Amino acid sequence: MSKITAVFLTVLTIVCAPKTIALAQSAALQPIQTGKFKTAFDERSDLAAYPTVIRRILGDEAGDLVDQQLSAPGAPQHSVLPAEETFDVFVPETYDGTKPFGLFVYISPRETGGPPREFFRGLEKLEFLFVGANKAGNKHDVPLRRIPLALHAVHNMTAGHNIDTERIYVGGISGGGKVAGFLGVSYGDVFRGAMHIVGSGPIGDGKILMPKGELGQTVRTRNRYVFVTGENDFNRAEVRKHYRNFGEQGFENTALFDITGMGHTVPSRRNFIKALRALDGKK
Repeated sequence: MSKITAVFLTVLTIVCAPKTIALAQSAALQPIQTGKFKTAFDERSDLAAYPTVIRRILGDEAGDLVDQQLSAPGAPQHSVLPAEETFDVFVPETYDGTKPFGLFVYISPRETGGPPREFFRGLEKLEFLFVGANKAGNKHDVPLRRIPLALHAVHNMTAGHNIDTERIYVGGISGGGKVAGFLGVSYGDVFRGAMHIVGSGPIGDGKILMPKGELGQTVRTRNRYVFVTGENDFNRAEVRKHYRNFGEQGFENTALFDITGMGHTVPSRRNFIKALRALDGKK
């Protein structure tokens, strides 16, 4: 068993510990509600179940071990329940449910999941809804919390809104950009691409696992992956290296934005729009 598998499996005692879970009741997300607001979601995504997450990001060997640990009757399959969490949502004023919009799922490095102010204009202009989980920043566990929360968000947003499933993307900043890499590749059938902003990860070498079969072909040839860094970003060399790594692994649709004067921060409104257009395959 690899070291990364062993580390992730040490949290199984947390998942398997007996506990009574009361599902909180929350108001249904109304498609006509626009602007920025917080909400909770009632429905769980099957793709967010802990055994599924581990199998996707660590492989079948790790997944089999988790299945054995969770085989006892009544063992909880979900490490996080959306009804007990809050999510920041942004819906442009132009959205009325008659036309499908894209969906940008955000992985924040901080405890708040809301969009940086630089994002709003791009989301409005290019017709995207936005969702980001709260209390899912860099200090939280990736497979137990950050990944499943993002998957629950997709499931509920697509259930409650008119979403173009060909325009569902995940993105994050710094440590959130690294998590976006896992989601954009390992869940490349959910997300059509990923935006890595001043944070990213490589394919292979104990990092992002390359999917097999049809999904592997999909992420290489259909999905799009955008890397954003700047000349003053302390992660610049790493982001550029990972951008090259994706190309070396056969990913056909990648783009790099190396922005003059930008540090380890959020891109400007103008540059975010450019990166978001690149995810859509446009210049």
